[in-house]
Amino acid sequence: MKGIWKSIFGRNQRVTGKRQHRAARHRLGGWETLEDRKMMACVVANMAPALTITCNGANDQVFLFDDGANMINGSATGFGAFAAANISDIKVATGSGDDVVRYDLVGNLQDGEQRNVSVSLGLGNDRFDANVLHDLKKASSLVITASGGAGNDAIWINAGNDVDVARGARLKAILYGNDGNDTLGMVYRGENDGSVALREASGGAGNDTIRGHLQEDVGSTGSIWGQMHGDDGADVMSLFVITPNAGQKGEMWGGLGADAMASSANVVVNP
Repeated sequence: MKGIWKSIFGRNQRVTGKRQHRAARHRLGGWETLEDRKMMACVVANMAPALTITCNGANDQVFLFDDGANMINGSATGFGAFAAANISDIKVATGSGDDVVRYDLVGNLQDGEQRNVSVSLGLGNDRFDANVLHDLKKASSLVITASGGAGNDAIWINAGNDVDVARGARLKAILYGNDGNDTLGMVYRGENDGSVALREASGGAGNDTIRGHLQEDVGSTGSIWGQMHGDDGADVMSLFVITPNAGQKGEMWGGLGADAMASSANVVVNP
């Protein structure tokens, strides 16, 4: 029997008989071998309620499509297509390289459904887009946290196509550009009877562009808030919170550097 050759600590080792059969069986059963890990740019681990995607130093692409009920479909560089059920926590770490990550909510987030989407982009000029294309139903929650790492990153949350947030539901974004000349932003428009927040948009060191446009429909009864920090560098920042309801709705801090800042009247500006 020829067997399978592996290189372990620089020495070749022949794998024969039962060991060869066991290695093949583990691959077929979804286990990762040493050879699989070397070839894959990304590894996907489905351990419900957590879905974890970890990538290496290549230029990786990760796509996630959430039906809002019970199923996440997606694909990742080197791994291919996957599907996962009963997921509440999605964690993506792309490592170094110029990476692209996309999350789409392609169906209404159903009553009580919880989604925590965490994306760490690492070193490189990366891009993350979250497209919230449907409504958040009663007591559901979608929290999106994205960190750019070092590099010129683009991070954008798009919830601007008439996304209604029901009573007791929550849509929250937390964005960090970190080092580099980054572009961060969030747009929201819809009826908000729950909670909508650009809880933090922080540029980090570098000349960053940070945008926020949050707009509630007339008749909205929920809470809405925007907050951003330019940090070090000559940043361009704007935060507009359009709502029929009175009161302070946001705050901005420029940080060190010659910043350009614009806002609606209900946002406090700290140069």
